[in-house]
Amino acid sequence: AISPPEANDSSSNLKDMTTTAPTKLRERKFPKPDILRSILYKEQNGCCSICGGKIEKARLLDGKHVHIDHVLPFSKGGDSSWANARLAHAACNRWKSDKEIPTTDVSSSPFSPSVEIARPETNN
Repeated sequence: AISPPEANDSSSNLKDMTTTAPTKLRERKFPKPDILRSILYKEQNGCCSICGGKIEKARLLDGKHVHIDHVLPFSKGGDSSWANARLAHAACNRWKSDKEIPTTDVSSSPFSPSVEIARPETNN
């Protein structure tokens, strides 16, 4: 856990702590699966990292329908860090198996859509 700075810490130490904390959290091993699923669901805007389709929130905690995918599979040197974890439909993850494939960019920045909305063409 990150503890608050001591009263005699300099402001530069505080700045270092606040800028590295999110990075450090992403490098940690997985929390409990239900917590990780909820965090990834929000971060990925409720979308599968493989096909980009919507993940039903009602099935989020059901391991038969939603998997925690390892972007870089263990067999290829991947680990259990948050940075290597994404949500995927169970069927998509079974299809992917241990292949390395580009994932759908569903979380370029946490909690904000990464897809540009297509606007209808206007006839000018």
